[in-house]
Amino acid sequence: MRLLLISMGLLLSLGLQMCRAEEVAFLPKADFTEAKKQAAEKKRPIYVFVTSDNCGWCKEYKEKHLSDPIMIAYLNSFYICVEANISKPDGQEFVKQADL
Repeated sequence: MRLLLISMGLLLSLGLQMCRAEEVAFLPKADFTEAKKQAAEKKRPIYVFVTSDNCGWCKEYKEKHLSDPIMIAYLNSFYICVEANISKPDGQEFVKQADL
């Protein structure tokens, strides 16, 4: 019984930590080589959010979906997340390297 309570406490604390994340943990820079490296190390697929500074649909998607706590927890738990802003040089390079 004691082991069961300890296990349930650990699972609850892990769940709360996942829900506490306020935003998707995108890599600090849109770097295809780093994304592939982390994906291989963690055995996770890569989630790529291609955006642009002047894309209204991208902003709406980010506001509606990438701010949802369930979506944030899911993406942070199961994917290596990359935001490739094609208005910036690193985003343009990422798109070329990833052949998107």
